Amino acid sequence: MHYAYGRFLTTVEPDAALQEYEKELGVSPNHVPARIEAGFLCLKMGQFDKGLKYAQEAAKIEPRNALPHNLAGRILVEMNRTAEGIPELAQATRLLPRNSSFHMNLARAYQKAGETILAQKEIATFNVLEKKRAEQQPAAPK
Repeated sequence: MHYAYGRFLTTVEPDAALQEYEKELGVSPNHVPARIEAGFLCLKMGQFDKGLKYAQEAAKIEPRNALPHNLAGRILVEMNRTAEGIPELAQATRLLPRNSSFHMNLARAYQKAGETILAQKEIATFNVLEKKRAEQQPAAPK
């Protein structure tokens, strides 16, 4: 219940939403979606240490879930800990290889690290995935 209410509050009252996610975790400590949503809110609010903790805990609970790895990687890159963030982002792309945004996040991290060739490879993958996605969308009515 707290998770659903937190989702409702996310765009209008992020602080209240974070409190609801924390209440959900008090009731259901292994609730990975609440940890991920709380972590994303912390990322948006600049609370990187707190967000990283949520992401890492979620990854421990569900190591095959790409979302907490992507989140942890993004936060680490924002914290200028790019060398630590890249493996997390790479893991997210391995776990969910068709998610174009994960490839773009990894490309940005590689760019920040000065790894131009690796960044270009990820951007190319992003472009291929986006093209496929666009081709699969139904044509707009005339």
